[in-house]
Amino acid sequence: MDYAYLLFPEKEEINILGKTIDSSFYSDFQTYAWVVLQKILLILTLAMWYLTAKNWWIKILLVPLLVFVYQLIMSINLSLRFFDEQEIIFGSILTFPIVCAFYFLIQKIKKALALSEISSDIEIEIEDLINKLSKNNGLDYESFKNKLEEIRSLKPNLNKDVYLKELMYLKDQISA
Repeated sequence: MDYAYLLFPEKEEINILGKTIDSSFYSDFQTYAWVVLQKILLILTLAMWYLTAKNWWIKILLVPLLVFVYQLIMSINLSLRFFDEQEIIFGSILTFPIVCAFYFLIQKIKKALALSEISSDIEIEIEDLINKLSKNNGLDYESFKNKLEEIRSLKPNLNKDVYLKELMYLKDQISA
């Protein structure tokens, strides 16, 4: 992606889908593409780092991410002559909602992944316990597993109390 700007022509104006885009104060459109693509590359790199890091200082990555999002927005807006001289308040107003939305989206994704992992761990633990109990109590593992699967498949049709009673009944059969 670092050399993707070379795909753009070295002209001051290009025509995309019938719309003429001027490179404004950049010398040519290739330079403009280089600036925009560099910002996008930095934003993607920081976003991946933020998604994958598990350290306590992860929230500090939102600061440079905010800066690069602001710079990208200002780079795309060709009507501004010197965007680095704009006040930071305008940048905060533009990028704060984006960063907040990004932060809450990441939190939801992390929570969903954690719940999925916990659910998977619980399933493995249930399988192990059923196997151990069936060996100790002489129960038929396959028939017990089929009963559990049947109760689980009925869960959407049952209310919470009935579902729990069915599970408790199955538990009592194991411990008897």
